[in-house]
Amino acid sequence: MSIKSYLKAAKYFNVNHLVALQNSNNREYIRFIKLGGGEMTFRIMNFSRMKDILNNGGQPFSYSFKESLLVLNGFHDSQQVKMVGKGLQEIFPSLNLAKAKTEHLKRVMSFSYRPKKKYFFFRQYKIMQS
Repeated sequence: MSIKSYLKAAKYFNVNHLVALQNSNNREYIRFIKLGGGEMTFRIMNFSRMKDILNNGGQPFSYSFKESLLVLNGFHDSQQVKMVGKGLQEIFPSLNLAKAKTEHLKRVMSFSYRPKKKYFFFRQYKIMQS
């Protein structure tokens, strides 16, 4: 299926964000798409496979962006980097921590910019209640 097909289906299912992995010219990319809004594409330089995570004691999970904590680190280097940080804030829904119910918070999306390498690092974490 093409991205256009997913975008059409997303309206029917009331989806407002898509994350798409793409392979082009032997390079991998990740696209964060806000329906009716913007899109950001990053080239993937390194990644962990689900098999590696499971072999190291991790557990698979999948949650919506709704009520995810977005953490941005190092997005003050240049005007371009600031624009990427602002774009990420617009793609992911804002969260009012004072009103959020902690039992609904299940995911942390972490983006860090490393100016020496000029890389953005993306990690996501599962929040577990104890």
